[in-house]
Amino acid sequence: MNSGWFRLFIVITMLLLGSVRSWRAIGANQASAIGGLAMRIAQRTNPMASSMTPLSSSLFPASASMTVRFQGTHRASRRRSGSSGSGTAMRDFRRGGGGGYGSNGGGAQNPFAKLSFKHTVKIDPDHTTAVTEMPFSDVTKTVLQQKGFSKMTPVQSQSYEPVFSGADVVARSRTGTGKTFAFGVPLIEKIIANGYHRRRTEGSGLPVILILEPTRELAIQVSQELSILCKPHRLRVSAVYGGSSFSLQEKLFREGVHIVVSTPGRLLDHIRSNSIDLSHVEHVVLDEGDTMLEMGFQKDVESILMNVKVPGETSREIAARTLDNHNLNKYDTQRQATFIDMIDGDLTDSTKKVQLLLFSATMPGWICSLTDKLMQNPIFLDAVQEGETRLAATITHYALQIQPSAGHRLIDTVSGLIEDIILTKGEGGQTIVFTNTKEDADILVNSDCFGRLKSQVLHGDISQSTRQTTLRQFKDGSIDVLVATDVAARGLDISGVELVIHTAPPNDGDSYVHRSGRTGRAGRSGTSVLLYTNSDASKLRQFERELKFKFTSMSAPSVNELALASSSYAVKQMSLVEDEVIAHFRPYARSLLQKAMAGELFDVIDPSESTVDTTVDATVADANNNTDIVAAAGNTTVAGNTTSTVAIEIANKTESLDNQQIENLIARCIATISNRMSIPAR
Repeated sequence: MNSGWFRLFIVITMLLLGSVRSWRAIGANQASAIGGLAMRIAQRTNPMASSMTPLSSSLFPASASMTVRFQGTHRASRRRSGSSGSGTAMRDFRRGGGGGYGSNGGGAQNPFAKLSFKHTVKIDPDHTTAVTEMPFSDVTKTVLQQKGFSKMTPVQSQSYEPVFSGADVVARSRTGTGKTFAFGVPLIEKIIANGYHRRRTEGSGLPVILILEPTRELAIQVSQELSILCKPHRLRVSAVYGGSSFSLQEKLFREGVHIVVSTPGRLLDHIRSNSIDLSHVEHVVLDEGDTMLEMGFQKDVESILMNVKVPGETSREIAARTLDNHNLNKYDTQRQATFIDMIDGDLTDSTKKVQLLLFSATMPGWICSLTDKLMQNPIFLDAVQEGETRLAATITHYALQIQPSAGHRLIDTVSGLIEDIILTKGEGGQTIVFTNTKEDADILVNSDCFGRLKSQVLHGDISQSTRQTTLRQFKDGSIDVLVATDVAARGLDISGVELVIHTAPPNDGDSYVHRSGRTGRAGRSGTSVLLYTNSDASKLRQFERELKFKFTSMSAPSVNELALASSSYAVKQMSLVEDEVIAHFRPYARSLLQKAMAGELFDVIDPSESTVDTTVDATVADANNNTDIVAAAGNTTVAGNTTSTVAIEIANKTESLDNQQIENLIARCIATISNRMSIPAR
């Protein structure tokens, strides 16, 4: 093989990797990795290439050596739209109102608390039921089949009868198992069976179902999911949350809504304003119920239930006091005690039967106080088997210990690793990065630590319209990385998430369950990477004991791992370039090809001065021995990593490829680096 072809392989390799990272300047270690990759390509093509002088030194003179951002240095931060700013913030409810064990209601669980239920139903994890065999109406069966449902998940199959029967239910199921349809389908079927779908206006007895969610995002998501089933039955569903038009929500209530999906704060606002009548509600769902109570919504929920079970002026006054109580001095214990007694007494005296359902992935012991007070002989549906982890079996859990540099913030160290982890553990796929503070989330998204990956931030200080836009863009794939606080950890169902990164351990094991559960949903595989310092090690051991699993220890990605992962991601990006774009870049690709073949593209230095290490690490050595060269450009798995085969294919087909084919490939590489995937309409 002549040096011109080898130079060409170097150029193509550089173009591939350049479509992922900013390779404007190359250091010695990075030149070694690229030169070694190109050398192995050449060696696979021609055994005589093993005696060739490594040419990466002539491509990258020592005088031009600088540190490329493999290990995470990054430029000064830059502002991204929507990353911060004004807008309607989430209501700042006090913590600790959930009655939890400890000072803030969301900390350690009470080890002495016991759950008391009428009886417990253990969900068989292997028992699924075909949609056609479920006792659904024909319309519901048709809709589910049209949406791709052939079977109901175990929790959906086995919770149908208890929920449909009208019993109070507490259900625990791992994330990603379909809890929304587990309560949504039987409730919809129930109101259809009772003929409530014929009611059209508020005055005719609506709403019938009330679903409470801890966050706006969940309220929107659940209402959208249930709308799929409701529309064919002519049932109306409305999401009610702060930050959106109050008057528009009032109008929807007057027109008649069968199912209201709401956050507690906004619903209390409507109750106080007498713009909603809950006297006809027969079914109340606390979705992610443990989170709702942990966030301080217990008295909010009880005030809302009073307006369901004991409607009238007194209950409405209590709803108003509930809102005022959020600003009550925490030391004014007498007023608080009087307020609490008012609610407890009226709830206890009520004779109206309202079905209450609590669904969640976690079940802290202090939930028993809620079941004793608000539920009548509840049934416990438990989809977590004895001794089984509450984490989804489809998720691989890694832990990476980091050490902050002297004089630098921990988040700065984290930002230097984020892109590398996304490329090697998530293959550049959609990722959610969780931070413990809003400030850290803003710091990450305002820096350039994600390279070419498109990122956006999501937390409580972001305006509602921006949050909705961000989630919509993330779901449709136009955003690669979502940087979020725990506002996105509970219940959000985004099927394409490949990777979850925790920039620091969360406060407790339940939070880790919810965060990591954003990946590996609906049977898909996913990866969770937790970053921690030496002082956090005890918390990781606590998570392992509590959740009955083990972290797999990992190291920061090596240069070779990054080269392999980057090339794989580059191939994915190149496939997005539309064919008509290539013709516009072909003249520049032809010039590049001619210069590469003539040795005119880079300055040449004495090969004897080269210090490039062309040794092959174990992973790549396995690749040489075990990887079959495919006949077309694509991807091939190498010892758990994915490497591009585009350049290898060119090397194997040296004699058969003509210049036009090579020009097309180089043109596609240039278009990808330039981020010109299509020709915009003018």
